Amino acid sequence: MNAETKPVVFENRSGFRLFGILDLPAARKRETGVVFLNPGIKNRVGPHRLYVKMARRFVGLGYPVLRFDAHGLGDSEGGGDENEILEDFFGEVEQGKFVGDTAAAMAWMEREVNIRRFVLAGLCGGAITGLLAGVSERRVSGLLGIGIPVILNGSDIDAAAYMPQEELASLRQMYLGRVTRLRAWVRFFTLRSSYRILLKSLFGGKGLGRGPGRGGSWTAKHRECCGDNTNPLFAPALHRLLEDGKRVFLIFGGSDRLYFEFREKYLRRHTEMLKMFEERFTLKIVEEANHLFTFRQWQESLFASAASWLSLFP
Repeated sequence: MNAETKPVVFENRSGFRLFGILDLPAARKRETGVVFLNPGIKNRVGPHRLYVKMARRFVGLGYPVLRFDAHGLGDSEGGGDENEILEDFFGEVEQGKFVGDTAAAMAWMEREVNIRRFVLAGLCGGAITGLLAGVSERRVSGLLGIGIPVILNGSDIDAAAYMPQEELASLRQMYLGRVTRLRAWVRFFTLRSSYRILLKSLFGGKGLGRGPGRGGSWTAKHRECCGDNTNPLFAPALHRLLEDGKRVFLIFGGSDRLYFEFREKYLRRHTEMLKMFEERFTLKIVEEANHLFTFRQWQESLFASAASWLSLFP
């Protein structure tokens, strides 16, 4: 199916201009629009043009697709603090930094394209933004989350202290496999190894984390809620979407450390809850794939699964 592709610009609630790309099917036959959300600090193209490829696949099915840059990212206005630590930026995203921009994007599509139902889609940070935005948005019908994070990042949170056991086991095998390599010992003695992660993977044990620091994201409330670095907003938001009758499709690479996090810090804790929503909740694992779905065969599995799920929407 041929499509019309054009650049667009609209304002968020703060008056910043947000730039994006709108793909419209030549013969529109769907009432649902798809909005792709920034994967972390990356722009609307996505890693190895992932969003572009997915947009073409979806518009070929008759869905209007918008890819845009949130404020301070890509081409959009509203730069942030140049001295901000990356972990703190990720933590802000995981707490809803771009929810307002997502609402602005849907409002623009509603006005300009006459679309009133949306599926929010994204990789990593884009997935958690879509989850949090979907809770308060009546226009959202579904979430397509790729490699969604369940933890809360921050410069005051030591992720090494709360690494999943599967990830530690994988790292342990990797480190032991390098024992006979000269280069590995050179890195070790020249202070280029990650000693905290190395020690934790080999010997385990609690207390290796630095715990609360000077930042603002790691609070006693979070520790009381989850006991580790799990994002306290994640489970309530996901359950709210499902309770409201919205569909959720989560897909992970089988080798993605975020999948290990998801299994240990969400899935095992909420298995019974998810059984109540089997018709609305779909989980797909692409074996051996990494977080970015780098190889073509991984991408094809992702695209086919996502397109099949998306076809549930009018």
